[in-house]
Order: sequence, then structure tokens, then C-alpha cells
Amino acid sequence: MVLENANGNIAIRDRTLGLNDFSFNLLDGNISMDGLYDSKDLKKPFFFFNLDLTNLDIKKTYDMFVAVQKLAPIAEKCSGNYSSTVSVKGNFNQKMEPEIQTMSGDGKLTTKGVTINNFTPLVKVADALKMDQFKQLKASDLNLSFKFENGRVTVAPFDVNLGGIKSTVQGSNGFDQTIDYNVAMQIPTAMMGSSATGVVTGLLAKANQSAGTNLSMGKEVKVNVKIGGTVTNPKIETGIKDMASNAVSDLKDQAIQQLNDKKKELEDKARSEAERLKAEAEAKAKAEAEKLKKEAEAKAKAEADKLKKQAEEKLKKEAEGKLKDLFGKPKK
Repeated sequence: MVLENANGNIAIRDRTLGLNDFSFNLLDGNISMDGLYDSKDLKKPFFFFNLDLTNLDIKKTYDMFVAVQKLAPIAEKCSGNYSSTVSVKGNFNQKMEPEIQTMSGDGKLTTKGVTINNFTPLVKVADALKMDQFKQLKASDLNLSFKFENGRVTVAPFDVNLGGIKSTVQGSNGFDQTIDYNVAMQIPTAMMGSSATGVVTGLLAKANQSAGTNLSMGKEVKVNVKIGGTVTNPKIETGIKDMASNAVSDLKDQAIQQLNDKKKELEDKARSEAERLKAEAEAKAKAEAEKLKKEAEAKAKAEADKLKKQAEEKLKKEAEGKLKDLFGKPKK
């Protein structure tokens, strides 16, 4: 193991070696670390490290470190780079090799442009689904969290695009190479083999006949794959019938959604029509009120003019009467 551009602080005290801000180039990338190596018990020296790994080559890492071979056996079949932050503690044996069963820790891992070639569990998945693209698979950028203890690595659920298939992966693998993973996929129907699509369309035909519907296969089919057994002898649990049932279920959901959408469309249309009729009625009522108001105002004005004229004529007659009394005859 050749470390290039090594730089940092090292302290030795009471049979313990400490590293602080120690960094170096290795495996085409960079490693920074803090931690300690405690040799008080020479039969089982203890170690604890915080590691920051940047752009390391996956396959070279697998070849160099036995621990990685136990923690991540898939790395043997991967090409590409990765970055990771890891906290790890455990014991070395007398050959300065980590005792795998004593190791525990956690971390995060990210990758870019990783290709997986002929990883046996994925080859078995390819055979089960009749989809050869799983034998040489390009995975989208990964961003996952993991922890390991008691001889097992547990991976928290994470989303990934596997050769054009949206997937969610979670599960665990043991230092003894046992595996237990679940992969929930949304497989585009265009990628499915003829045997799978044949069973799906057959079940759809039966569902349409019994329900009086006219459903057709959607753009995607949900399928769950369980990967068990070991890395070298994996056991795959999945079935075309499950895929078909999921497809029928999805299409039923789509039909219900379509009915709900149509119902909402009709409700919105009815609401819009009701609002239109209400607005027309309000406008008509307002116009009628304005008309009645104007008619009342005109009638009142006419009545007022009539009364005014009558009053003026009365006053005129009274004035003429008074003049007659004064002069004996009306004034012309």
C-alpha cells in the first residue's frame, strides 16, 4: 500500500498512536482521517477511525481491503468511483488485519456513473424477470446511508435508477456473504419480456370481462424482488403473476382516479353553471329593480309636477279674486 502526499499530525503516548488531520492519496483518490490505534492489549489491539474518502476507485478498493470484500461484495463487479464518510471501530489480530466480527460503525456513500457487471444476484434477477439488462447494469448516482454491527451491514432505503427502471432498495448483507435485500421496481412495460406481458394482458382480459371495464396495460408495472441466500448462491423471490396482479391493481387505481377526475370535472362544470345562472339572475333582478326605481321616480315627479301646477293655478285664482275685490273687476 503506497500512500502519496501524506500529511498530518501523529502522536504516540502510552502504547497508543493517534492521527489528527491525516490525509494522503490512494486508489486514485484522497483519504482524510482522524482516530487512534491502541496496542495496550497486543493480542487484540483496538482501533477507531473517522474516514473521509473522496473519489476512490471501487474495484481497486475491493482488491486492496479485506474488510470491503466482506462489507460490500458487490464492489468486486463494479466499475466507477465513490466517495464516503465512515466511522468504524474494532480490533486487529496479531497480523494487523481487522477482525471483521468485531467491527461496527456507520456512514454515507455516494457514487457517480457506476456500472455493475455480472454480479451473480443481479444475474439471477435478470433470469427471473427475463430482462438481460440486469446482467450489465448502469446505476444512476447513489446516495445512501448504512451501518454495520454484529457481523451485518444494513442499508437504509434509497432510490436509484437501474438501467432505466425506477427502484427503491433496502436490506442487509452479512460478513458471512449472506444477503437479504428487497428491490421495489417500477418497470416500463416496453422493457418487459413477452412472457410477462402475456400473463399481464391475460389477467387484464379476465378483469375487464368480470367488471365490464376496458382497461389496458399501463406504462409501468410495479414488481417487488426479494434477494436472499448468499452472494454466490442467491435465492430470488418474484413472479410474473405478482407483476400481473400489481398491473391489474394499478389499472383499477387508474380507473378509480379517472372516475374521480370525471366526477370532479362534472362537479366543477355544474358549479360553474350554477354560478353563471346565479350571476344572470342577480343581474336581471338588479335591472328590474333599476327599472322599477326609475318608474317610481318618474311617477313621483309627475305627481309632484301636477300638484305644483294645481297649487300655482289655485294661487293664481286667489290672486285674481283679490284684485277683483280691490278694483271691482278683474285685471287684464
